[in-house]
Amino acid sequence: MKKKGSIVVLIVFVLILFISWPLLTNQYDKQNKFYLFVKELIPQNIKEGIKNNFLSELRSKYYEIKNNRLIEKKESQGYQGLLISEKKIKSEDLGHTYLTKEFFLPFKRLDVNLGWKANENSKRAHYVEIIEENIIALSGLGEIIIFKKNNLQNKKLDQKIIPNNLVTKIESLNNKFLGVRDLYYDKLDRHIYITTVIKNTKGTTLNIFKAKFNKDNLAFERLFDLDEYHQNYSVQTGGRIEKFENDKILFSVGTFTNQEKAQDLKSSFGKILSINKKNGDAKIISFGHRNPQGLAYIPEKNIILNSEHGPKGGDEINLNKSFKKLQNFGWNVSSYGIEYDGTDPYKKSHKEFGFVEPFKNFTPSIGISEIIHATEDTKGKSFLYASSLRAGSIYVFEVDFQNEKILAEDRIYFKNQRIRDLKYDKESKSLIAIFELTPSIAMIKL
Repeated sequence: MKKKGSIVVLIVFVLILFISWPLLTNQYDKQNKFYLFVKELIPQNIKEGIKNNFLSELRSKYYEIKNNRLIEKKESQGYQGLLISEKKIKSEDLGHTYLTKEFFLPFKRLDVNLGWKANENSKRAHYVEIIEENIIALSGLGEIIIFKKNNLQNKKLDQKIIPNNLVTKIESLNNKFLGVRDLYYDKLDRHIYITTVIKNTKGTTLNIFKAKFNKDNLAFERLFDLDEYHQNYSVQTGGRIEKFENDKILFSVGTFTNQEKAQDLKSSFGKILSINKKNGDAKIISFGHRNPQGLAYIPEKNIILNSEHGPKGGDEINLNKSFKKLQNFGWNVSSYGIEYDGTDPYKKSHKEFGFVEPFKNFTPSIGISEIIHATEDTKGKSFLYASSLRAGSIYVFEVDFQNEKILAEDRIYFKNQRIRDLKYDKESKSLIAIFELTPSIAMIKL
């Protein structure tokens, strides 16, 4: 009997380990309903304690052991931008097949041991932009590389550094450089715009720097200083830049954890601004935003789209069709999410309280990042593509903007990835994405 009992105990132990191992090592689909259910059974304070005292180091060591060859190859390949993998991925809902090619970037990877909220990981968020026949990538440390777009068809990218003065310029203004939040190229004035997180004696804030595009050297000057400060570093900065009408760009600003300021029109926190590209003058376009991570402007439809993080749940895609009039998107009064401690101080409806309802909300959260719009030329269909950090996915939506409806949706899941940035290349009908754990750059053929 003892022998049978020992066997049963062993089998149960192996089964529990088998089920829990993906959770312990962080190698699971963050949208998997079973694992979400298991996590909900554990109180938040216990989860945080286990993660901080045990799991973070275990996950970091596991990643290093599992990916030792990949890490060594990345370090040795330098700026070649070698091909990591080429494979077909089938989407979850509609079963579409996407050819995906992934290449090394010469930047530092996200340190999972530190945690995504860590100050140091602010310098490990990287961004990408398409400039005519070239692609440039910006590291969280301010390094900029360039390669030919056509090299994505080859086995290596042949990346080259573009010297720039971004960090030294920030330091010359008596500021400390904490990282970047976006990279944008304006086709009209041929300038590159970069959002930076900076710190000085007043606290932490956002600046925008611009430079005339030049493959040999980029000389940045400050265009815009938010000039509103939070005492400590915060991940709730926003910072996206997007084209806009006339001589303006759009700029998203998070709450910096000062949640009540999202409803305060005397504050720039929790807002989407329009900024004059020549003199840096700013104007509030919309408010009631928490941490807007993505921006898109569709000039032919006169629509502004933004994506933003909710608290626990309640990530949003917002649609602004009436930006000539100041629109309020509801934070911190209405949200479909709750707080991490389980409390729920938020109204659920937005419309009932005079706010704009989300075009789409995600509960559980997907850690939404960039959002882009593309039109299928042959049929004139409109599509939105939303990248995600937590869910490691690109979400695809066929949309009817006139009736504000989602006609179809799909999910392209990339196992064990966090997708920071996303661009659409009309010429090749491909998405260009930044995966930040390796880090790497990927081309997804649509």
